[in-house]
Amino acid sequence: MDELAESLQACITAAQEVVDGLPARPVAADVTASAIAEKLRWIERQIASLLSKLMAVQEDMAAGLNLAEMGFDDPQDMHDWLGDVRSQISHLRAQQLALTQGLRR
Repeated sequence: MDELAESLQACITAAQEVVDGLPARPVAADVTASAIAEKLRWIERQIASLLSKLMAVQEDMAAGLNLAEMGFDDPQDMHDWLGDVRSQISHLRAQQLALTQGLRR
């Protein structure tokens, strides 16, 4: 379970880094900036949803629930889920970086 907890914390940290990298609500000066701002808000919503799920699992683990009670068949099932979440976070991070560079232009 320690390895799972570490993987879970790594996902939470990665998601929080994306949140930290999001600009404060930019004022859209034109249509392009408005579209970028809307996409950044979408990323923010996606990250918030992932963080919520990750933190709920972390709280369940802290409360002593076993994997089955958390909806996982076995440790590999949870590892697979964390890998999927990590992949989603990485994709959102790449989008966030590309969009924030677009705002700086």
